[in-house]
Formats: sequence, structure tokens, C-alpha cells
Amino acid sequence: MADAQPEAAAGSLRAASQSLRETAKWLVGGVTATAAGVFAGSSLTNLGSLSLPADVLRLLAALLGVSFGLACIGQLAWRAIDVLVVETISLDELVDSPDSDRAKLVTRLEAVFKDALPGQTTTLADLRDKIRDENKKEAAQQDTGFLDSAGAFLPMLMAEASFRHVADRFDRLRRILRLRVAGAVIGFGVFAWAANPPARPAPAPEPPAAIPY
Repeated sequence: MADAQPEAAAGSLRAASQSLRETAKWLVGGVTATAAGVFAGSSLTNLGSLSLPADVLRLLAALLGVSFGLACIGQLAWRAIDVLVVETISLDELVDSPDSDRAKLVTRLEAVFKDALPGQTTTLADLRDKIRDENKKEAAQQDTGFLDSAGAFLPMLMAEASFRHVADRFDRLRRILRLRVAGAVIGFGVFAWAANPPARPAPAPEPPAAIPY
């Protein structure tokens, strides 16, 4: 990655990030549409036939089932939103962020670009500080070679950071996908069962009041 041309590498990483976002959108959109179709397609005509207190357990099961199914779909949608959100972040914000996930991301980026950081810097914090120091100097005293190489390097660095950030969130979405889909199927299945009780047997005919003879 570090040996590729900066602009081409940055463009490829941005395209990869967008591809993951599109995949997350269609993946969760398809799951949600399918779950909604199953829910809408289940027969609800018998739900009104349930009555209290005779059918209290079925009513409770229907409520719990649909709540659990919707909660599973909601968590998938929430994870998908995490992937779809486009965040802008500067090198300063990346280095100084107290967030533990971003701290891990900085460590991974430093490993990826270990031998490619401009100006013989070894960490992103060193790179940030050296850029600051050079920008504070008078124009005649600036190390323009370093600033030029840093300016060409930063787009690739930030594109790599963005891609890895999106990829991490996509992995979280993928890890919970099977369990949440299974949970939605179970929840909506319980609802469909509870909302459709078996037909009650017809009452026995009453004997005639009088028998002629």
C-alpha cells in the first residue's frame, strides 16, 4: 500500500470504503424488507379473537415476540447506520482522540506505514508535530521537501484511516447479522403463532326443551 502512487492509492481506498457502505445498505435493507414482508404476511385476522383472561398468555407471547423481532431488526439498522455515516477527521483529531477505537486505529496505521512516514518520523504524533513546527517557521527556513512529501502523503494516510474505520464497523455488522436475523425470525414466528390460535370447537347443541311423543 505504501509503495503505490499516493493519489491512486487514496482513490482506491475511498472506492473500497464506498463499496462497504453500499454493501451494508443493501444487506440490511434486504434483511429489513424480508422481515417486514414476513411480518406483514402473517395472518393477523385472528388477533382480535383473543380475549382476556382466557388468552392472556397468547397476548403476552405476541407482544414479546414482535418486540424481540423488532429489537433485532433495530440493532441491525443501528449497526448499518454506523457503517453508512461518513465522518471527516483531521490528523490532529485522529492523534489526539481519547476514543479507544481510534487509538487502536492509530497503532495499526503506524504499523502499515512504518517505513513510509515522511521526514523520518516514526509515529503519527511525530509526523503531526513536525508538520506543525515547519509551518510555524518563516518561509525561507521551512523544509519544503518535507512539507511537499507530507502534503502528498496525508491524503493516502487519511484514506487508509477512513477505510479501516469503515471496515471495522462493517465487521461488527457482519458478526451480529446471523444472530439478529435468527432472533427476528424467532420473534416474528412466536408472534404469528400467538396471534393465530387454533379454531375453538363449536359448542355442543342444546337438547330440545320438550320431546314430542
